[in-house]
Amino acid sequence: MATIDWRKAGEDARRMNYNPAQADAYAKSLNNGQSLSQRDQQNFSQAYIGSGSSSGSGSTGGSGGANTFQKVTGGVLGAISGVVETQEQQGYLPNMSQEYIKMSGLISGMLDAQGNLLGGMDLLKKVWKETSGQVGLYYQQQTELLGQINKEAGLTGEFSKAIREELTNTNPELLRMGIGFQELSDAAVSLVQDTGRFLALNSQSWKEAGKTSAAYVGTLSDLVRMYPAFEKIGVGASDATAQIEKAGKGSIALGLQAQKVTKELGANIGKINEYGFQNGIQGLTKMVQKSIEFRMSMETAFKIADDVMDPDKAIDMAANLQAIGGAIGDFNDPLKLMYMATNNVEGLQDALIGVAGSLATYNEEQGRFEITGVNLRKAKAMAAELGISYSELANGAIAAAERSSAASELLSSGLSLSDDQKEFLTNISTMKGGRMTIELQSDKMKEYFGKNEVALEELTDAQVGKLMEFQDEFKKLSTEDIVRKQATDTENISRDMNFIAALLRIEFGKTGTQLVKTLGFDPAKIANSSKEGATTAASSIRAGGEEIRGMMDEAAVKAGLKDKQGNTTTTNPQPQEHTHNHNFQMGDVTSDNLKRSLYTDPVFHDSFKQQWEKGGYLQN
Repeated sequence: MATIDWRKAGEDARRMNYNPAQADAYAKSLNNGQSLSQRDQQNFSQAYIGSGSSSGSGSTGGSGGANTFQKVTGGVLGAISGVVETQEQQGYLPNMSQEYIKMSGLISGMLDAQGNLLGGMDLLKKVWKETSGQVGLYYQQQTELLGQINKEAGLTGEFSKAIREELTNTNPELLRMGIGFQELSDAAVSLVQDTGRFLALNSQSWKEAGKTSAAYVGTLSDLVRMYPAFEKIGVGASDATAQIEKAGKGSIALGLQAQKVTKELGANIGKINEYGFQNGIQGLTKMVQKSIEFRMSMETAFKIADDVMDPDKAIDMAANLQAIGGAIGDFNDPLKLMYMATNNVEGLQDALIGVAGSLATYNEEQGRFEITGVNLRKAKAMAAELGISYSELANGAIAAAERSSAASELLSSGLSLSDDQKEFLTNISTMKGGRMTIELQSDKMKEYFGKNEVALEELTDAQVGKLMEFQDEFKKLSTEDIVRKQATDTENISRDMNFIAALLRIEFGKTGTQLVKTLGFDPAKIANSSKEGATTAASSIRAGGEEIRGMMDEAAVKAGLKDKQGNTTTTNPQPQEHTHNHNFQMGDVTSDNLKRSLYTDPVFHDSFKQQWEKGGYLQN
């Protein structure tokens, strides 16, 4: 087979105005469809872009000057050293402040003369101008991500590459929610480490997880850490996200803080395997919400459920509660208690709230509910029989009395309200002056009501409708809308601009990577070659080192600095003329070139002698 002149081939590809992909295909066709070796690829690429000497006419495309592609690729080649630098792992990903472009750098140029936002293309140009220097950030992110996924998560090979690509493609969408690349990569590593499996989510699942975590949980890592517990009850990551989103959104509509509800749900999700729930995860979610409303921990109900699963304990508990007058409602029936512990633990919590609600009475003088007198002794005895702390029972008693008062006040006003509406109004009210009262927010609401606060018993249909607008809005808002409303308008604009910037950074980063490879610089290919080369070089260095030491000993003897036995002489030698006869034996290229350079360079002899006399050169 004839030898191919790859420089000539590169010039031919340039002369035919092939683009990089066409040029690459042309080179492979000349090489029987195979990729070129590193050396051949470099020769081809250098000639293709018009660098170095030419074996042809020296034409650069017919114009005598560099064409547009040559200028672009020349810039890319000039940045190869920067690519290499960003491929050196530092052990940490760039943080959000490094990834995020501040609005102060964009806002002045985003508006036209009339103060309106620029159109699509003009806006894109502005963002590109601000992000054109961020391609290096793309390479740095990819390098550090590889370190995290391969070293910390233990993945490797094509699977690792696929995961890193998916995370990179997810980055822009999550930036729009205020979630940076570092937080995303940390969550991906945590998912593998916490489950102990190579569990990976696709871009769509990460997007759903991102918006759910931002709206209802806290951070993306907080959400991901819940996944292993959900898996133990047979619910996968994506389904867990959907359940957490449902719990968070439903809690907001009831006037409860979503983050507290979802945190408690995640902490107690394993209880699904331990007790019988009539409504599964929805039942557990309702228990969490009631534990917040009635200020009683979840463990209180589960402690009682553990006890009444035993028939003897269930019978004893009911009998002892009857003796002290505390066997109220379902606690008067041991069989019902046993049934609820194994089939409806939510009902057991309701029964406990019912028992607690009978203990508190209203103190007119102090304007609050309290447990006093005979009820105090009864409450302490009941707590002991139930196996729970008195403080837990007392907290539940006060909360139950307050909520019962709110329900009575709403009922007395003659309003027709759903259970959700009653719960929402009760959750946004507080005991004040002996009445459940809503303290109004905003000047607009105060103007509408004509006062700063309103008691539940005073509400009219129109006023309830005005308050219910809040709940209606909560129900209509999508999770993505909630995320955007958690941020200021300026922050949302900034997130949108950074979304565009991230897309540009990633797309140009990918293009740059492909272009650099087309031009002959392939770090992965070079890394494979360097492994083999380093092993060969190591053998050469060791062999060369032995020869160099021998040469130095020989030189020392001839210079009178050592005798033939290798001992250092103590007398100052007189200047002598020496004739150096060297026999060059062609062996390893590295050591042969080194010997040739040393022997033929007279400066080496003088420098060697001077250093020896100073006592600083390879003394034995």
